[in-house]
Amino acid sequence: MVVSLASTGGAAKIYCVNGGGLSSKNAAAWLEAKLSDKNKRRKKGGQGGTGGEGEIRLIQDFDFPEASNKLKTTRDGRYLLATGTYKPRMKVFDLEELSMKMERVTDSENVDFAILSSDWTKTLHLQSDRSLELHTQSSSHYRVRMPRQGRTLAYNFPTCDALVGGLGTEVWRLNLEVGRFMKPFGLEGAPEYDGGEGGGVPGSGATGDAVTGVNVIDINPAHQLLCFGTETRHGRGTVEMWDPRSRSRAGILRLPYASLAQSSMSSATLQHPRLPGVDDDSSTGGVAVTALANRNDGLNLAVGTSTGHILLYDLRANKPYTTKDQGYGLPVKKVEWVESSPATSSDADREGGWVASADEKVVKIWGKDTGTNLVAINPPMPINDLHIYPGTGLVFLANETSPMTGYYVPQLGPAPKWCRFLDNMTEEMEDDQVTTIYDDYKFVDRAELDDLNLTHLIGTDTLKPYMHGYFVDLRLYTKARAIANPFQYAEHRDQLVRDKLAAEQESRIRGAKKAAGSQSAGSGVKVNKALAKKLRTEEERQRKREAGELSDDDEGTKRRKKKNAAAAGGADAPSLLKDDRFGDLFTNPDFEIDEESREFQLLNPSTKPRQHQASDDDDDDDDEQDEQDEDEEASNSDSSAEGGASPPLSLSFPLALPGARP
Repeated sequence: MVVSLASTGGAAKIYCVNGGGLSSKNAAAWLEAKLSDKNKRRKKGGQGGTGGEGEIRLIQDFDFPEASNKLKTTRDGRYLLATGTYKPRMKVFDLEELSMKMERVTDSENVDFAILSSDWTKTLHLQSDRSLELHTQSSSHYRVRMPRQGRTLAYNFPTCDALVGGLGTEVWRLNLEVGRFMKPFGLEGAPEYDGGEGGGVPGSGATGDAVTGVNVIDINPAHQLLCFGTETRHGRGTVEMWDPRSRSRAGILRLPYASLAQSSMSSATLQHPRLPGVDDDSSTGGVAVTALANRNDGLNLAVGTSTGHILLYDLRANKPYTTKDQGYGLPVKKVEWVESSPATSSDADREGGWVASADEKVVKIWGKDTGTNLVAINPPMPINDLHIYPGTGLVFLANETSPMTGYYVPQLGPAPKWCRFLDNMTEEMEDDQVTTIYDDYKFVDRAELDDLNLTHLIGTDTLKPYMHGYFVDLRLYTKARAIANPFQYAEHRDQLVRDKLAAEQESRIRGAKKAAGSQSAGSGVKVNKALAKKLRTEEERQRKREAGELSDDDEGTKRRKKKNAAAAGGADAPSLLKDDRFGDLFTNPDFEIDEESREFQLLNPSTKPRQHQASDDDDDDDDEQDEQDEDEEASNSDSSAEGGASPPLSLSFPLALPGARP
């Protein structure tokens, strides 16, 4: 099994453990399609294996022929149930064995399902043909026809009622203990009000905005309060709360419609620009409640809307304390409260807990109090459902493609007990990161594109825009480079020959003084040898001065030595030849000094070509002669200073006077 790093953006890392390993944020769509085609051809050709990142599988057979609709885990945490198509079917996966346990084909496509037992043996399925099916371990046990088309399903354990919401104002109740329909809950809708951004209203009064459908049902796990998310005739969806004991409405929650609608119009305009004269403001569908989630503490409620917003409420208040925008203006399909584990409780406490929300394009996990994103998952295909394995960092997605996808977020929680090896594998990947390289394509920027004379291909399928440049086929890049510079191969070959000859010259046997000089400067000097020789000469001269090897020791010489030592920085002054920061100055040909250039001649107008063939003995003699001349001048200046008068002028005859004959 292989685990790939799907994304490092945001505050946490995401590892893809099932399904497609490519994310739309990591690679271009055209490259993903190319890799998928290669994997298919590899399979047809009989080449086995994983087939690249597109075949990563933590759980075997974790897919459907066309698409997956819903997925949930059992209360004991051992099994995962999923429904999909085509043909319509349900699958049960044994997580302890990391494989599929059972597959059952159904008559129609599944809309929603509920797990009745602690394991997978008893399930209730709401089908698209207006039927409700009860499945047992062996087969489909019973099937009943619903009055109207259903949209959502929930099961209330204390009363044994299966609650079905759909088109219309009623929530149907099927009691599984007695086996018959009970009196449905009739939703009255919100009463007339003055357009304020109101909240909790007692469950009585005349209906002002009639309910046209129930999109989602959620039951509070602490006190069994029934929450129904609705859509209304005027596009002002509400959340109605019913008490199952009295079978009456306990309250109604109205949303801030004005702010949500305005934000939704802005997001929709960015995604789908409106056409003047074709689209008008009346075409907007208003605000409807599409997702609900009650927290285990019994006080917090998450509401997802059709405008792509998630509002977090305290049931004791009528205004949301946090509002989150998904950013795409698409209906929210699922909202979940993420229960953090003790290993990650510090981060969760800092953010007040985590909330996971999903629409068709993106899954976001964010802080309850701050709304700050922890991770954002962008799979390449549309999302149908989201489920987070309780107490862990494992995220499962049902989507409009054959394989269901799974992601592991270590910062969200540890790996489940049935796949503890994920922690070790992700830790190894953090220590050994490998950069992805695409061998079939070459990335070029605009400047290199101009050099290759390929700018006329911009806008065609040959060049794929990506970041600040383009992807081009490697074969086309090689041909274009050969045409743009036909002598490049010959120049490269000549450079290799020159490098080889230079290496052979360095290995020749040389004289003792030359060998000593090269050892003192290091064998790594390849360019700027004149500068290196000059630096060695100056260092040797400074060393002799400090060691007292010069002949004259008078007062003037001593003062001159101190002055030169101060100017040179002392004996501990760093050497340019030994400083690693200037290593390329003597090894890299790009840093070679061009003494024939105009800039060099302007900076050094009196520079003459050095005699590279001069021996070291001549240099030493010149140095000693210069020292003697400087000592004589210093002694003359000292004697004149002590006598207080200028010494007599001594002339040597015959003088070369102007106009005189020699």
